[in-house]
Amino acid sequence: MQEEPKKELREEANTEKKKIGLITWIKDYGYYYKGWFLVGIVGVIVILAIIFMLRYDGADMRLSVVTQDPIEDEAFYNFCQKVDAYVYDVDGDNTKIPRFYRYTLTESKTSLPLSELEGKMESLDYLGFIVDDAGYEYIKGLCGLRELAYFGIQSDADDPYRLTISGTALTAETGMDAAKYYLIMKSIDNTNYNDLYVSARTDILVGIGRNNDPDPDNDVTIQTRSSGGFSLFGR
Repeated sequence: MQEEPKKELREEANTEKKKIGLITWIKDYGYYYKGWFLVGIVGVIVILAIIFMLRYDGADMRLSVVTQDPIEDEAFYNFCQKVDAYVYDVDGDNTKIPRFYRYTLTESKTSLPLSELEGKMESLDYLGFIVDDAGYEYIKGLCGLRELAYFGIQSDADDPYRLTISGTALTAETGMDAAKYYLIMKSIDNTNYNDLYVSARTDILVGIGRNNDPDPDNDVTIQTRSSGGFSLFGR
């Protein structure tokens, strides 16, 4: 009966010795090879920085356009130019870079695959969408939407989640008249707005909405601090 406690004590003592031995080895190795330790740490930092630079495309705003049928190239380009006026430098790199993504529910050579959009729905980089009626129903099936009143935007009278942009300055003279288009916003946890980049990118989308809703009291100015180019496909 007394043998079991002794056995457990021996096992605990051996474990403790192993822990002490490992700590001592790390301290000794660190003392004699601290130069290599520093080189290793710097190397890891450099590798992480390179990975970040390769993955980061400098986008200050991402806007996905989801429609039943493809929008004509010229009309889409004109629309992107209108949106570009609202974008400002979010990340402090002295350029403003909006990224635009086209998705259609019907097959199109000018659109990105819907599977790509579905894979990005959890990302906080994708906060707003321009949709037609079919695109609206599609996005509602992928994520929750935020009532636009939360941002001080006067939504359509019959739907608190969307704002009609057709017939506003945002689509005027663009050629986007093949359907009725809306601005919608993805619902995210309120604490996410504490993030500087999420807050600023949301600010851009809210500026678009409030400048194009029917209430004159919502006419706000979003400061454009720098200029740059934009990509039609975000590639």
